[in-house]
Amino acid sequence: MRHSNSALAAGERGGKFEILNTENNTLMFARTLPENRVIVKVQMCYPWAWEIKREY
Repeated sequence: MRHSNSALAAGERGGKFEILNTENNTLMFARTLPENRVIVKVQMCYPWAWEIKREY
């Protein structure tokens, strides 16, 4: 899927990464290009950790 969907391409060629939800052991994010959007929802199992690194 990654190779056939332009929003999932690596680096600057891929879509913008946006975290949508990190509640209840769920990670949901989107990769978005002007003509294409992919939403991924993953149910995480213990133990897991998620840290949001913000760039200013």
